[in-house]
Amino acid sequence: MLLELGKTLRRLRREKGLTQAETAIKAGISRPTLSRMEQGKFANVSVRALFIILDALDYKIKIGAKNSIDLPVLKQKHDKWEEE
Repeated sequence: MLLELGKTLRRLRREKGLTQAETAIKAGISRPTLSRMEQGKFANVSVRALFIILDALDYKIKIGAKNSIDLPVLKQKHDKWEEE
């Protein structure tokens, strides 16, 4: 998954016609850090850095739950909770 994410970062950067150096400057990170990320090596990279790079490329990432469930809405009646 991380390798795929790195390849996506590289593709987005190239679609913008930017070099690694230009993107790194725009994102405020080092070029070697960006290079490692594009290779899928995220061990020492924060999620914040990923958001900054994507912002520099005019993209954002949407994170959601893989599986979601609907929970019943509860209301309090006196000292007990009841399902609506």
